[in-house]
Amino acid sequence: ASEAEDRRVVCLTFRDVTERRAHLARLDYLARHDEMTGAWTRGELIEHLAAQLRTAEPGVTLFCVSLRRFDLVNDVFGHRVGDLLLTAVADRLRGLGYPAVARLGGASFAFAQPGAVDPEKLPGLGAALVEKLVRSYLVDGQPVIIGACLGATTSALSGIDPATLLIHASMAQASAARRVGDVCEVFSPDMETRRRTKQALDAELRRAVVDGSLALHYQAKVDLADGRFIGAEALMRWRRPSG
Repeated sequence: ASEAEDRRVVCLTFRDVTERRAHLARLDYLARHDEMTGAWTRGELIEHLAAQLRTAEPGVTLFCVSLRRFDLVNDVFGHRVGDLLLTAVADRLRGLGYPAVARLGGASFAFAQPGAVDPEKLPGLGAALVEKLVRSYLVDGQPVIIGACLGATTSALSGIDPATLLIHASMAQASAARRVGDVCEVFSPDMETRRRTKQALDAELRRAVVDGSLALHYQAKVDLADGRFIGAEALMRWRRPSG
């Protein structure tokens, strides 16, 4: 009886968690990377910028680029070639020496380099980058031609807040997109001023529709040869409280 009381029983349970760990690793990767191109997500780029700006010699140069004629590529060659093109663009950026590449969505990317480039040299650097980015791509055996509009800023121009840097680079890219051709724009403070003014004006106009500050007027059109009334122009006038 005493022998039975001293006996110990050990129960071991084994479970293969290889698949679960691989799944978790995949989820972690997708949280930080774009699945299609392997580029970083916006959040991962911001974390990288924050780390760079905490170094002993803080400073960073940030670019945002949007591809022109990308929709045409999808229409002509199909979305599969379009997806492969985006991957090729990300690969080209890395090959140009920019490992910190993020896909912002659609056909837009952001990429960074350590150190704040001299603002006077930034337009030349940006123009050279655009020229390299728009060189013909061979995708799935098809030669593909695209355009690009590039925006650039540095921590010397935009400060050391990563989110602000990205906003300013995006503003510069949007400004470049309004121009014809493959161009680069460098951020300037007046871009932010114009954006805030436009947003304020949009808000005021929406309020004007609600409170009746817009009034319809008709202006007569007269034939100068004989003084006959030949029609009218409809004009919407805005009675702004600010004058």
